[in-house]
Amino acid sequence: MSNKKIVSLEELTEGAAGETKETLMEEIRKHFPDAVMNKALMQNKTLTLSWLVDGLLLRGGSSLVVAEPKTGKSVLARQIALAVSQGQDIFNREVKRGLVFYISVEDHPALIKEHMKNMGVKEDDSIMWSLGRITGLKFKEAIEFICKKVRPSLIVIDTMFKVFKTNDINDYNTMIESLQQVTEIVRNYKSHIMYIHHLNKGGGKTKQFGEVMGGHQAPSLSRVMGSMGIAGEMDSIITLSRSGDSRFIDSSYSRCGRKLDNELLFWDIKKGCYVLNDI
Repeated sequence: MSNKKIVSLEELTEGAAGETKETLMEEIRKHFPDAVMNKALMQNKTLTLSWLVDGLLLRGGSSLVVAEPKTGKSVLARQIALAVSQGQDIFNREVKRGLVFYISVEDHPALIKEHMKNMGVKEDDSIMWSLGRITGLKFKEAIEFICKKVRPSLIVIDTMFKVFKTNDINDYNTMIESLQQVTEIVRNYKSHIMYIHHLNKGGGKTKQFGEVMGGHQAPSLSRVMGSMGIAGEMDSIITLSRSGDSRFIDSSYSRCGRKLDNELLFWDIKKGCYVLNDI
């Protein structure tokens, strides 16, 4: 065992700055307002992970659903939205029931109505729809307005760059700053924001090794359209990919949770939704 003396935090701070711990923290919080001592962090019983969809969508968090065009991103997002509004399990995961605010500017409203009807939506299910552009508010302001007024459990943005208007999608600092502002809002309200987004087309006609061997590989995050800061800001990243007529779902790029590992999805023709292969 080492005989080296362990120096306490109080001794370190007093030696470095000649200040007490309390005075030092007051000074630090002028520039780092969320700074806390380690003891306070460890003893904070309110700091626990809480899931909207178990191991997949974090309350107070953000997620990105990405795929190539016409792969079924919006279909998947509406399926998740319905599960949250009804409190029904999805992909063998427990879901906490809550209100959903769904902003859609891509699909025709009649298509959305038909799809939701096929999946078994009820007229009194807790979903609010915005089927067009946002007026009079910037994106950050719109999210704060929604959170204040209706306290949604889930906000869906379909699709990201048709709602989140910016000319600098490839600028890392711009995207990080803008997304962080929205993340702070939903975190404060314990909501979850899900962005539907595109992958750049890639791969050409050359099959990947996994496909050649009869398997399938999840798409790389380098194919996410725009700055890599977009993916970097998200707590959960859900990729939807195809191989022939098959669809695969993966969340292995997520920061935490019980991840989906490139699972095969089956299509329920009657309901118009995906079913996880649990064979």
